[in-house]
Amino acid sequence: MGRAYVAIIACLAVALAAATSAVRAQTGAVNRGTIRVAANYHPGGSNAAEQEAIARTHDLIVLGTGWGDTGPPARYYAVNPAIIAIEYQSWYDTGPGGVDYDDISANHEDWFYHDAEGHRIATYRTVQRSDCDPTRCPADPGYCHCRFGLDLGHPGLRAHVAQRFEDLVTTGGAWGSQRGFDGVFMDNTFPSWPYRDSKVGNGTVTAKPVYEGGVVQTESLWVEDQRGFIEAMKGAVGQEKTLLYNGCLASANFPTWKNNSYLYLEHADGCTMENWVVQGSGSSATPKLGSTWRRDLDLFAGVNDRGKWSTPLIGSGVHLPGVNRYGIASALLIWTGAHTAMNFWKGTGLEAIAGRFEQTFPEALVDLGSPVERYAMLGSGVASRKFTKGRVLVNPTTGSHTILLDAPMRTIEGALLSEVTLASGRAEILIAEGGGGDPPADVENLHRSDRKN
Repeated sequence: MGRAYVAIIACLAVALAAATSAVRAQTGAVNRGTIRVAANYHPGGSNAAEQEAIARTHDLIVLGTGWGDTGPPARYYAVNPAIIAIEYQSWYDTGPGGVDYDDISANHEDWFYHDAEGHRIATYRTVQRSDCDPTRCPADPGYCHCRFGLDLGHPGLRAHVAQRFEDLVTTGGAWGSQRGFDGVFMDNTFPSWPYRDSKVGNGTVTAKPVYEGGVVQTESLWVEDQRGFIEAMKGAVGQEKTLLYNGCLASANFPTWKNNSYLYLEHADGCTMENWVVQGSGSSATPKLGSTWRRDLDLFAGVNDRGKWSTPLIGSGVHLPGVNRYGIASALLIWTGAHTAMNFWKGTGLEAIAGRFEQTFPEALVDLGSPVERYAMLGSGVASRKFTKGRVLVNPTTGSHTILLDAPMRTIEGALLSEVTLASGRAEILIAEGGGGDPPADVENLHRSDRKN
């Protein structure tokens, strides 16, 4: 988090069966498989052909703040009538060049958090020293602090942002005759306390917020501010639109973070976590193992159990079949259908534009049918889940293990196996003989028509 990025998230929603058959013919790979795979960057400055390629392979797109003045491109709906377009927003902090910064800075000083001396609290260091305002931005060698924490508990700030969110999702709100977005994606929504001692100590932020009367912010007060902000934003978006946040988190050292994530989901419709089951990005992405992997997995199993959108994010998104499959198979272990999606850092949108989506993400084509059990940990430490048309195996251990299958199954590449040997940090998605090829049964329940007004 912390980068004003443009995101793409794949997922599905409810529609009529008649509309579904038409959608299947148009959207291509994604609707033929059980899992929904996506990229967390929408390529900037995309042309018509690129938008069409993305629409054919994705079901939900998060567009950057630059789209807020024009609305979602109609081309997506022409190619994929069931696509859901959600707009990126981030209101944890703001600085020069940020949305409404000049107005807020000049007229609403009380919308910022302040330290004990009354100074704004700076967040995130940047190397763009040209952004530094020497009258406002603390600087140290090579860096500049020029983003300032916003008081999420302030009713004036909440009302301002809520109006923006309402405009984004309302037909005719922000763009006159054009339709509004189908929801909002909130970045920088922290279940961890961003102003805790360690963050102040290492210079990530400059101080803890101090409220009127001299009360110093604690984690519980931060969570109260954040929860109230999310509740207000969901009220602005409305029940028929989707509010997702980026920030679900679990930590062995900070057990409250998982609980806080779930508290936020009492109001939000779903969440994302960066570096889920895979650490790093691009060609340097590596699988998480052991209890770290299990903690990530169980965090989003809890999201699914709450009936919320589960859009965990992994960082490869390029030609890395081992790491990609590990992340996608892990998602399939906890897949519940209607609200489970796989979210990739960059990757899928770029691969769609290049015409390589199916080669890079063949897992998106696999139809496993319906799960017949919750995932189980085998004696070897390998995780397993059986489906009506296949099976998923994930090895989060540090060793290599061989698993005997109940009956021969085929790999995604077509090899027929009676046993599978998995190296550490590897997974396999297996298809039962005679399985695959048709859309999963849940497709008819997932495509939305109620958001296409």
